[in-house]
Amino acid sequence: MASRAYQLLRILGVGRAVIAGRFFPLDTVTPVNANNKGKGYTVARTGQGIYLITLDDKYRELIHFGATVQTTLATSWTASFGVYTVPTTPAPATIELRTRQGGTLADLTAGADNSVAFWLTFSNSSVVF
Repeated sequence: MASRAYQLLRILGVGRAVIAGRFFPLDTVTPVNANNKGKGYTVARTGQGIYLITLDDKYRELIHFGATVQTTLATSWTASFGVYTVPTTPAPATIELRTRQGGTLADLTAGADNSVAFWLTFSNSSVVF
């Protein structure tokens, strides 16, 4: 379970945690994690238009997720999630994020105005109500 100190977020549910971040793709190489916005994760490029988000902590259950692509390019871009893996060992959880241009997996070009933002909501409690 995650053991960080979280700020108050008014949400229905027990033990919820929100990880929100933004990273800046660099064409065909892994983004520079020092440039990431938000805390609690790192990003690695694992294939064309495919990024692996590794969380710093392990969470019990993924409740909600979403992502958007910000770009100055005139074409249509979307972001979606793939496999979410919660290891049974102390290793961190991972989730795959995919970027598509017109429905085809594609790498976003490097640029100060080109980024991917995401948010993940987790349950970190076994309490159900």
